[in-house]
Amino acid sequence: MKKVLMIIPNAGFGGAQRVFHEVAIALATEYEVIECVFNFDFGHAYPTGNPIRSLEVPAGTTWFSKAVNFVKRVLRLRQLKRELAIDIAISHLEGADYVNILSARSEKVVLCIHGSKSHDQAIAGWLGWVRKRLLIPALYQRADRLIAVSEGIKNELLSDYGLRPDRLCVIENGTDLNVIRASANQALPAHTAPLFEKPVLITHGRLAPEKNHRLLISLFADPAWQQKYHLVLIGSGPEMDRLTELAALLHLDFYDARTTETPRASQSVFFMGYQDNPFVFLQQGSVFLFPSLFEGFPMALIEAMTCGLPVVARNCPYGPQEILNPRQEPFDAVLETPYGYLVAPHLSATDEQRWWAWAIDRLVNEGRAARGSRAQLRSQDFTLALSVQKWRSEVASCLSAL
Repeated sequence: MKKVLMIIPNAGFGGAQRVFHEVAIALATEYEVIECVFNFDFGHAYPTGNPIRSLEVPAGTTWFSKAVNFVKRVLRLRQLKRELAIDIAISHLEGADYVNILSARSEKVVLCIHGSKSHDQAIAGWLGWVRKRLLIPALYQRADRLIAVSEGIKNELLSDYGLRPDRLCVIENGTDLNVIRASANQALPAHTAPLFEKPVLITHGRLAPEKNHRLLISLFADPAWQQKYHLVLIGSGPEMDRLTELAALLHLDFYDARTTETPRASQSVFFMGYQDNPFVFLQQGSVFLFPSLFEGFPMALIEAMTCGLPVVARNCPYGPQEILNPRQEPFDAVLETPYGYLVAPHLSATDEQRWWAWAIDRLVNEGRAARGSRAQLRSQDFTLALSVQKWRSEVASCLSAL
């Protein structure tokens, strides 16, 4: 049986980790799959039952220790590949990609690209220049296959980094519709009933700067919005404290699940933190809001549509356009789609808030039934079964060339 090594920096919570988990389970039906992480500093959020090995190398705290530990990761991964006689090594996320390429022996090397490199504001400064101008163009060319999670990511890799088109393909992230719908139909926690005493504008995902949740909270600076809507944010992350500080600065009455036991209907913004079952909240929402600055292929958007929610999304690179506007219809400020609205990303702050408020009001007043049912139907184009089928085909193709 062929041996597949799957590599990711950590096994914590995250969209890439969920995709890694699902692909690992799917491939294990045909191959011997071994998983590998740099360390377990972020826990093991999505166990698969496959054996998992840790390189036991931390990131490092200084530039010197980071460089030393990077070399250690390469050497230890090469040793692991030799020890296990790996036939194909598949990495997820940029840090793992570099280590996978530089540790290559005779095995096939596959990289899965989850996000934009050109639009990621964290790839900045001199190190960002090195990554964009040297590391990515030079090292990614050495991979046998590059799998982008969206057409936008694929086109970026071609146009901005000059990668070979014959080695690039697209496999969109998929969701298990049946699992989501079964979870969505469970009972809400009793203490959360006050959230739904007004129309709920809801978002779900990691609270990070690139997710742009500040835009949503700023809408509630308008007292009229505090009276007519509830904003529910499901998820945790490094931006949590800054977002609650913004809510306090705007004098909003908000709920923080970390410090308060029971929400009140008189509050307007609800920070619910991580939820084991976010879908039961989505099922009861009125509109799903997705204001990201950039994405790869947003599973949270597909999941909300699976729950029958109409959406307002920022037309960021990449993903929302492919999902909501597959025919690429041009527009200036806002585009009405069968599933909700797309808002242009390059508006002034004032115009952006105005168009977001307009689109949200339209959807709430219209009700979720019509666009929500169309959104649910559209979500069936991005099932886990379709995604897994494509992964199996790509892996088989790579292995056939051994």
